[in-house]
Amino acid sequence: MKRNYTLLVFLLSSVSVFAQETGERVHRNRDGQSSSFNYTKTKVLHLGYNGFGNHYGEIGISWNRLKTLNEYQKLRAFQLGAEVGYNKNVLLAPKISIWRLGNKTPLLTGLNGLYYTNFIDQSIRIRPEIGFAFRSAIRVLYGYNFPVNGGDLKFINNHNICLSLLIGEI
Repeated sequence: MKRNYTLLVFLLSSVSVFAQETGERVHRNRDGQSSSFNYTKTKVLHLGYNGFGNHYGEIGISWNRLKTLNEYQKLRAFQLGAEVGYNKNVLLAPKISIWRLGNKTPLLTGLNGLYYTNFIDQSIRIRPEIGFAFRSAIRVLYGYNFPVNGGDLKFINNHNICLSLLIGEI
């Protein structure tokens, strides 16, 4: 039990605080030349559906940072949320996620830490995901849940397909 709390504290300690909405910084390349890049920070509502064998709804808040340097763009996101499912019992999974979307490609990669519980048993899972993002608002992802501890919870998908939507600034 102590190990579960230690991992949860470790995951929560990596939370970043964004205080500035937009900005400009100077970047120096290897030749010593400087160029400036712009960045924009937004906070959006995240809604999703997860399923493969069992089905879950997902809701959360995503903090996004878009960095632009000339024509190069890179999106990074940090998300706090939860997955909720029902199959004879309610299954709740608070989650913490990080995401990255590269330049001129819809390829999206992410990593999730989840704490599944049915309020009797619990299981901690790490889920790397890869998929596609369309207009940075619609995401289709595949992930695999790797168990961190030996929790004997049923109705957790090993393979996971996620369809999610990012809705406006909040």
